Amino acid sequence: MFKTYFLFALFISTISSIGSLVYVSNYYSFFADFSPILPKWKIVATFFSLGLISAGFYFVLNKFLPKAGTLIFNISIAFISLSSILIPILKEDFPESLEMTEFYPGFVIPLHFIFPLFWLALSPIIKKNENQLFAYNYYYSLQLHQRQSAILSKC
Repeated sequence: MFKTYFLFALFISTISSIGSLVYVSNYYSFFADFSPILPKWKIVATFFSLGLISAGFYFVLNKFLPKAGTLIFNISIAFISLSSILIPILKEDFPESLEMTEFYPGFVIPLHFIFPLFWLALSPIIKKNENQLFAYNYYYSLQLHQRQSAILSKC
């Protein structure tokens, strides 16, 4: 079961990384180059670590709270991404050689929403797989029960 969450997290992290790298590359080439503060490898590493942490949290919530786990996770990820935009807004310690630092919050804030946007948009894929797995397990457990009943009735 965790394998599904893990693969989904890798998929979302890859998509988020590609989307953010396109955004960052265009921003660096057109507006301001903030690569000394935020290199591309840090963005990719952040999305992959965020994906693995999110997958673990999502798995634990759905295991212990099967009916409310998804709702709690979705509210948590929305709240965390909204509150995380304060980090770049409050950043003040820029290198002196860096120009146009007033554009840094406007550059970084969209990056805070890329991962949650993809996760929330594509999370029904996990629910669909869970429902299919549940139906598959229910069907075969029902067949097993019928076979056991038939064997016991012969005795």
